[in-house]
Amino acid sequence: MARTRKGEETRQRILAAALKLFSARGYAGTSTREIAREAGVAEGTIFHYFPTKKALLQGVLEPIMISSLMRTWAETEQLPLAQALEKILRQRLTIIEKNQELFKLILLEAALQPELREYLLKEIILPLRAAVLEFLEKKLDREKLRPVNRTALVQILLGAMVSSLMYKGLLKPALPEEPEMDKMIAEMIKIIMEGVTNDEGS
Repeated sequence: MARTRKGEETRQRILAAALKLFSARGYAGTSTREIAREAGVAEGTIFHYFPTKKALLQGVLEPIMISSLMRTWAETEQLPLAQALEKILRQRLTIIEKNQELFKLILLEAALQPELREYLLKEIILPLRAAVLEFLEKKLDREKLRPVNRTALVQILLGAMVSSLMYKGLLKPALPEEPEMDKMIAEMIKIIMEGVTNDEGS
């Protein structure tokens, strides 16, 4: 048990070091040797936990992008769709705010590196998209809301998150002040709910 706990502590130190350096220098600009030095381990120790540098990046992104989202969904399972969306969007936008440098650098590098882009698509984006779709299908079916193109609804939600990242990370210095998070979330939910709520007057 002690060995397992020590191993997990080492793994978390490596992930924390990778998150720090990827956020500061980007994926391509960070070597596993530098991550090992930051974590206080031998470089070979990294590959004991993560077989490749891409797997290490996945280890950094998966808890932020997917695991945290799954926990929030579990907490919102019994809530109406509008309340669940509010909690989820608030959590997602807070995570983007906290990790905007990491997301900005990875987004830019993925646009220039097809191999990295394909890896992120397979290991992070598609699982995230599938999880969001499953969540929405359960909510829409349970609440008997208007039939909508659910794939399009997923794209709207993910697009809102990406646009927030683009604004905060790339465009904010050149654009007017962004709306407060509470107002932005309220407007996003209003738009979504107007699209899926049955029109009693029809």
